[in-house]
Amino acid sequence: MRIAVVDALARGRGVRYSTFDVVGAGPRVVAGIAETLGHRAGLLTYEEAVGGGLDASVVDAVFISAMTTDMGAVVNLSRLLKNRARDIVVVAGGPIGFSWRQLLSGSKGVDLVVVGEAEPVLPGLLDVLDREGLEGLKTGKVPALAYKSSSGDPFLTSPHLHASVQEITRFKHWSRVSLVYKPVGVYRYYVEVARGCSNFYRPILREL
Repeated sequence: MRIAVVDALARGRGVRYSTFDVVGAGPRVVAGIAETLGHRAGLLTYEEAVGGGLDASVVDAVFISAMTTDMGAVVNLSRLLKNRARDIVVVAGGPIGFSWRQLLSGSKGVDLVVVGEAEPVLPGLLDVLDREGLEGLKTGKVPALAYKSSSGDPFLTSPHLHASVQEITRFKHWSRVSLVYKPVGVYRYYVEVARGCSNFYRPILREL
């Protein structure tokens, strides 16, 4: 399959006001998983995707990596993608995944939401999507996946899963950063030493 991964992290309602030098880990993980499994994958920034740099007619699925605070940007991008190519499959994930009910209720463009870590979920998701299409994923075969049921209500197949060491180390992260992000003096990479979103436990300005 042809996969596009969009980095929508820290885009809020659609504009990035700071941290232009940051290269997030999540989008590179997703693109790396897709490539490791033999799919054609590309990584784009949110700005490139909404600005016309993403030709929705030549990809099968778009994976959007975002935080809950980026809900507006995800809704905007998913709507644009569906207007460009109605049959394209739009998948959201990252920290925003834990707001799956709100996201699916508030967006007509997002088809699927990956809840929790990508490594235990994406191999099965990509396999079923490749063989059976979107409807094949709405049968509960893939865990930790949210979508709208036939009644239109958001549905989650199972609680989120924790990736094992073997799953995490199986996939090589996408590394062609200079082809995607605008040149800056120094790129700031997020390197994972522990799983989880730092926004849930920020440093405090007092002695612990």
